[in-house]
Amino acid sequence: MNKKSESPALSCRKDHELGLDTDITRRDFIGGTCVGAGAVLLSMGSPGLSRAGVEGFPPPSIKLGPDWTGPGGTGEYSTSNGNTHEVLNLAHDLRNGNFEESLPSAIDTGESHDLVVVGGGFAGFGAALALQREFEGQKNCLVLDNHAMYGGEAKHNEFIVDGYQIYGPQGSSSFSVLRNNPTFHSVWHDLGLPTEFDHVPLSGTSKQIRFSLDPYAAMRLPDRASIGYFFDGADSGRQWVIDPHLNGFRDTPLSAPLQQELHDAFAHRRKPKHPEPSEQWLDGMTYREFLVNELGFSQAAFEILDYSYASDSSTASGDICSAYYAYLVDAPGTRVLPGQSDWGGDERDYLMFPAGNAGIIRHFVRSLVPAAFPPDATFEDVVIGPTNTAALDMAGNSTRIRLSSTVLKIEHDGIPEKAGHVYITYYRNGNLERVRAKAVVVATPGHVAKHVIRDLPGEIQAAYQEFHHAPQLVINVALTNWRFMETLGISAVRWFDGFGWWAALRQPMSTGGSLTSP
Repeated sequence: MNKKSESPALSCRKDHELGLDTDITRRDFIGGTCVGAGAVLLSMGSPGLSRAGVEGFPPPSIKLGPDWTGPGGTGEYSTSNGNTHEVLNLAHDLRNGNFEESLPSAIDTGESHDLVVVGGGFAGFGAALALQREFEGQKNCLVLDNHAMYGGEAKHNEFIVDGYQIYGPQGSSSFSVLRNNPTFHSVWHDLGLPTEFDHVPLSGTSKQIRFSLDPYAAMRLPDRASIGYFFDGADSGRQWVIDPHLNGFRDTPLSAPLQQELHDAFAHRRKPKHPEPSEQWLDGMTYREFLVNELGFSQAAFEILDYSYASDSSTASGDICSAYYAYLVDAPGTRVLPGQSDWGGDERDYLMFPAGNAGIIRHFVRSLVPAAFPPDATFEDVVIGPTNTAALDMAGNSTRIRLSSTVLKIEHDGIPEKAGHVYITYYRNGNLERVRAKAVVVATPGHVAKHVIRDLPGEIQAAYQEFHHAPQLVINVALTNWRFMETLGISAVRWFDGFGWWAALRQPMSTGGSLTSP
């Protein structure tokens, strides 16, 4: 009998080839990777880092070039594939104070808006839509976005692979229909989005294979897909184990205690030591501290569970991020608060449009700027059809969307408590420009907001220093050799060696037209 290994995370046969066994310090990681090694930057609370403190590091002075951006595929998002080198260079200049001497020379456009929104993602467009709904289009709004295409994380890329047109989300992929939430349904209906969905039926196999409807849910909810675990350890040898969660991981080469721990975590069977757990209590510890100290899980179990939490949710490890955040995303082991089942738990539908959540964002844009799409545009036309970008920033629109506009400074006209206006200075097309607004919504991550809002109250500025951002590298890979998965009867793969750890095939949604997404 093969000796059972304590943790597949310790099996690192191929790590040396990738340089993953090289020691790095926290300074190396934060000073190099966190500054700019990812397509998406997110902001989140970090109780672990807040307590430990973070070393200072010198800001990088080297400008990124086109090789940083990489290929962007085809279509209107091809020059806006994540945080491109142009976007990051401007962001670094902002952080390093390189614009300070030039800001007073900004050109005043003469515009005055009821509301300026900084950021053209879900939060920004949500604020613009709220203004439009509240005042029935009688107030004017300007949305400033620093990318060449709107959407924030909710953008997609288009590729042609072996003659097929394929759409892949850049970051924001999945959504849920909150069936018992009237506010959600009111907005969803106004945007013209459907509430019932059809999916392409499985063909080409006689096997009963479960397919998740989005790329991520099965990481935390293994019943959503047929999952193959691949083990390649020195002690266990190379082997596949199919759907190990169905029998408590007993067929895996893991030790018996570790098998039981994983079964308990995915089934949410353990209760915390604290007699009255609360949201505030969870927010005072990291996900790791919660699992290890409160629920009694081992470090080996945490290392396995942490992959699904970090990749699906925060992009940062659970030894940094809040246990409350883990609870909000239903991470393994976190169903410990009274009434948590009310929000749906594992009964919630996790869905994905063929191009990810860009399909939702594009419906926001159609509602805010109707001329951005043809008046008779179908659902599929909005999801993947071209945007009339010339209409986005037209004079006369109640909402205008101004792209490639990096906001550098937001400051009240006088004492904040008495000021009647706010000035917003931004960089666009090689020029510094300034507009005026009665109100501003800053819908950007905190690591950006703390640099641009100049008269931010001291307590809020201090709070921002306790928030940290982490990188996430998102790569769309056209998997052409996937037949081995059908042979095994699986739709998702979990492995423990080398680069990455998860790949999944989802059952694509039908949009009622010709669009399919393999």
